[in-house]
Amino acid sequence: MHKKSSQSSTSYEILKRCGEGSYGVVHKARHPITKRIVAIKTVQAPKNGYPRSCLREVYLLKRMNHVNLPKLYDVICEDRQVHIVMEYFDMDLYSYMKQSGRPGMTLGHIKLCSSKSFLHQILSGLEYCHSHGIIHRDLKPQNLLIRMNGRLCITDFGLSRPFGIPLRAYTPKIATLRYKAPELLLSRHCCFYSLGVDMWGVGCILAEMMLLHPLFSPTSELDQLLSIFKMFGTPNASLWPGYPRMDFYNVHYPVWSKKDLRQCFLKRSGFDMSLTTMHLLELMMVYDPGDRITAKQAMLHPFFYDDETILVWE
Repeated sequence: MHKKSSQSSTSYEILKRCGEGSYGVVHKARHPITKRIVAIKTVQAPKNGYPRSCLREVYLLKRMNHVNLPKLYDVICEDRQVHIVMEYFDMDLYSYMKQSGRPGMTLGHIKLCSSKSFLHQILSGLEYCHSHGIIHRDLKPQNLLIRMNGRLCITDFGLSRPFGIPLRAYTPKIATLRYKAPELLLSRHCCFYSLGVDMWGVGCILAEMMLLHPLFSPTSELDQLLSIFKMFGTPNASLWPGYPRMDFYNVHYPVWSKKDLRQCFLKRSGFDMSLTTMHLLELMMVYDPGDRITAKQAMLHPFFYDDETILVWE
């Protein structure tokens, strides 16, 4: 998993508890000698070995090196616990949106400083992952960490996995429900999917940055699926050739027409979406995963180049 560290978890001064998720508890800590501020994610190991999600996250963090992905400093295994020592960030995107609200994320801020910069950084980190054969599979604002200088990193690779060609069938039981792509919702056990599941998640995040609340708030997988149909129109074989072959395809789903996204966003939040913003969002949320825009293509979209500046972090 990792060569034995010369450090101990007690070498670090714990400053505060930052949060707790399905895969571990995160603390803010400081190294007593270097004074480096770090985040320590502690995962409890069961008797039968280390959790697969933990092993996978460490493996992927070790092999990745990109400005929009967190640095891995150390891995400490002791007392049936794994302590993953990583770069520390001030907050996640969810907290940023919640704390700043519309006064902090005005139309000008969203398009020039926050959403545009954040979106480009998400895409940059994701393009690196995809070009190195990694699907994240759980993109959401809580898994996007931000520093005070505006630098963003994609984190939490517990559900991520390497992929190869030809593609294998994977479990659809991934991703947080409100960011889950339709091909996952329509699959029963194993299914073939690829990078499009991440791009659907990015589309949901872009919409949330504009609305300041999630695009979908489902109570179940069926509710999420029908909410998508209501927003983007009920799919058919011409829109999505593979749709009739999906496990949960049903000819009795209600037939809705696609909504005018610009009017919908204006009504829900007062946000007047530009045509280029609407176009990019629609490309990210195409039904057919094979036609969905890639991270590399999205970074070249006119959205980033109409009279505004992209902030690039060195």
